[in-house]
Formats: sequence, structure tokens, C-alpha cells
Amino acid sequence: MRLLLLCLFAGLSVGALPVSHADALPPHVQLNLSQQIDHACDGIPDPEDGSIPGDCILYRIEVINTGQDIAYQVNVKSRIPEHTILKRPLERLDGQEEVVDTLIEQNGGGVRFIKTLLRELPPGEEHRVVLEYAVQIL
Repeated sequence: MRLLLLCLFAGLSVGALPVSHADALPPHVQLNLSQQIDHACDGIPDPEDGSIPGDCILYRIEVINTGQDIAYQVNVKSRIPEHTILKRPLERLDGQEEVVDTLIEQNGGGVRFIKTLLRELPPGEEHRVVLEYAVQIL
């Protein structure tokens, strides 16, 4: 029997700095988060929605600069849901060679986050960054 776990939501946030010249517009960074169940924890999503302890959840984050200028120091931060452990750290899936440094952070209330810094993000869909990580349900 598979249970549908609706409480496993990864909260997502982003921060970015604009270019330094005075006429630059503030950055507009769009985030899209999707999640899929991976029963075998092999990185391949499964079509079923339900999950049980031991299953993995794949989180995919798309980061798109919808502004007109390059966004610098783009911080992407996603919550690691309660009752899970990080199974696979952030990876880039968009074909870029840039290494993704993954940092695990915990706030005073015990909430854990996974985060990374993108040094610069040019505007446009063609420069989108796709990140993925996996957690395993305890």
C-alpha cells in the first residue's frame, strides 16, 4: 500500500544582486520547482504518486533570469522536508560545466535547507539553470 505524502514540500527561495551600474534594473529571477517519486532511489522518476518510507523524492529546480541584465550572486535555497534525509546533493542538469557547491544549513528551529550560489545568471530562457537533488523518506 502506498501512502500519498502531501506534506513533503520543499520551500524555495532566491536572492540575487543586480549589476553595479546605476541604470541597471533589479534582477527578476523565476524559480520553478517540481517533485517526482523515485521508488528505487535510482534517479529515475516513477509514474505513481504514492510513497512509503524508503522511497526517494526527486526535486528539480529551474532558475531563469527573466530580467534584462545579468543577475549576480544568485542564492538558491530549498527546504529539506521533515522525516527525510538528503540522498543526492544538488546537481546541474543543464549541461553546464560549472560546479554546484551544495551547502546544508539548519536554522534554530531544526529546519534544514540545501543551498547553492550561482555566480552569474544571464537573462533569457536559453541561460536557465536546472538543478536536481533527492531526499529519502524515513
